[in-house]
Amino acid sequence: MSEKASKEMPAAEKKEEKNCYDEKNYRILGVDPGLNKTGYAIIEASSRKLNAVNCLELGVIRTSSKDEIQKRLAKIYSEIGSIIQEFKPSIAAIEKVFININPESSISLCFARGACLTAFGSLQIKTVEYSPNSIKKTVTGFGLADKKQVTRTIMVELGTRSNIPADSADAAAVALCHLYRSKQNM
Repeated sequence: MSEKASKEMPAAEKKEEKNCYDEKNYRILGVDPGLNKTGYAIIEASSRKLNAVNCLELGVIRTSSKDEIQKRLAKIYSEIGSIIQEFKPSIAAIEKVFININPESSISLCFARGACLTAFGSLQIKTVEYSPNSIKKTVTGFGLADKKQVTRTIMVELGTRSNIPADSADAAAVALCHLYRSKQNM
């Protein structure tokens, strides 16, 4: 089972007045894929009040390195599917693959992304992808921000003082990146 952070965090104020979504509530599933830990976040912006963002759910899907790869991928696929069915997001935003110094890490990332993308496709969820540097630049203003900077920014944006696991914060950053970029394109 995934580890969930607190539900219903207070809204964070944004400086956007324009109504750019037709739906009553626009939900975004943000995913930071990883074979050991896949972070996820569900955020919601109201079409009536786009200056407020609610975080409905934050969590981490953990798999055991002792399990076979297919069991680990099945768990990621299944839990992402359950999150989609429970929260019914309008769109899923996921981090693009980046090449690590260690090729094995990159391959593991690709496997986890594949499980997530398969869940999105099987449940017919529109998907967008953003590079890690693009996400950091959009959310923090600095494309080379470290994990601590991203986590601090997310805590401010979501209006929470409680600690957020780095993988969940990264997933929230992916979701917020999509929200902010969607607003800019309207």
